[in-house]
Amino acid sequence: MQDDLLYPTLTVEETLMFSADFRLPRLLSKEKKMERVRTVMDELGLNDAAKTIIGDEGRRGISGGERRRVSIGVGIINDPILLFLDEPTSGLDSSSTFMVVKVLQRIARSGRIVMMSVHQTSSRVVGLLDKLIFLSQGETVYYGSPAKLSAFLSDFGHPITVNGEATEFMHYT
Repeated sequence: MQDDLLYPTLTVEETLMFSADFRLPRLLSKEKKMERVRTVMDELGLNDAAKTIIGDEGRRGISGGERRRVSIGVGIINDPILLFLDEPTSGLDSSSTFMVVKVLQRIARSGRIVMMSVHQTSSRVVGLLDKLIFLSQGETVYYGSPAKLSAFLSDFGHPITVNGEATEFMHYT
């Protein structure tokens, strides 16, 4: 979800348990579901916020980055092999963006496939990714490692200056 549609009066733990009740098999015991909730909270770095309400405009709750991680948790409570996220960092500041992508990297390293679309992200965040696909007008412009993007651009006739960022350059080409 681009917008985090969460119940503002539930805590992080209650939100994930609510998702577990609906997404996990009915025959699975409450204890096993709670075990899965704890695993997901640990995986997403949400243990400190477990008892904090989600919140909204009228109620103070968790931060924007935590909110996004809870939304991701709702999606992974049933342990899917493939995660496809549409702009999971939109609306977040650079620090929260980095933290969310770092969590997604950890999820990918655990054996799941994580695919996401992002727009105009920093080279610091791009450095966390294994592969990039740059699209222009529906066509693939670049597919490969972030580390090889500068060389690709140089070969393409657009060398990056010493202080330049290849990802910034790709925004304008």
